[in-house]
Amino acid sequence: MEKELDLGAEGTDATPDVQDVEAVVEPKDESWIKELIAAKAELDKIKSDQAEREAQAERDKAEQEGRLDEALALEKSRYEELKKKYQADTTRLQLNAAFATADIADLRAIKLFEDEFNPETEDAAAFVARIKADPANALYFRDPKSRPIQTPPMSAARGTIDPFVPERDSETWLKSSDPKKRERAIAHHREVYRKKYGL
Repeated sequence: MEKELDLGAEGTDATPDVQDVEAVVEPKDESWIKELIAAKAELDKIKSDQAEREAQAERDKAEQEGRLDEALALEKSRYEELKKKYQADTTRLQLNAAFATADIADLRAIKLFEDEFNPETEDAAAFVARIKADPANALYFRDPKSRPIQTPPMSAARGTIDPFVPERDSETWLKSSDPKKRERAIAHHREVYRKKYGL
C-alpha cells in the first residue's frame, strides 16, 4: 500500500528519469527569521525614538532655564550621533551590496567581516574581493560553477506530469481524466486523512 503512494505524478517505471519536482524546488520555511528581523528593527526604532524624545526634552529644558551653552552642546552631540549613524548605515549598505555581488552564501555572515572594513581607506568592492580571495573564507561564498541548474517541469504533452501543488491542484486533479494525476491527488488526501486522525 505504501508503494502505491510513492508512485503517482512524480514518476513510474515508464518515466524513470523524472524527479520529484516538489522536493527539488520546495523552499525552506524561513518566515521566522524574517519575523525576528522585523521585530528587532521595530524594537530598535522604538528605543531610538524614545532616546530622541528624552534628548529633545533635555535640550528644551536647558533652553527654558537659560542654559544656552548646555543646550547647544546637547544639540551638537545629537548632530554627531546622527552623523555616526548615517555613516554606519551607509557603510552597511555598501558592504551588503558588495557581498551580494560577490555571491555570499548568507547575508548574515557579513557581520563577521564588517568590523574590519574601513571606508576611509578601502573601497567596499575591494574589501569584499580581498575577503573572498582568502581561502579560509571560501565557505561563506557560493561557487557560481557549482550551482544546480533548475530546469522547469515538462508539460504533460511532452510525457511528464506538472508538479502537484495541493492548495491549487487538489480538487482539479481528483476530477482529472489523467490516471496519474488522480492517483497523486488521492494519495495526498489519504496522507492528510492519516495525519489528521493519527492512523
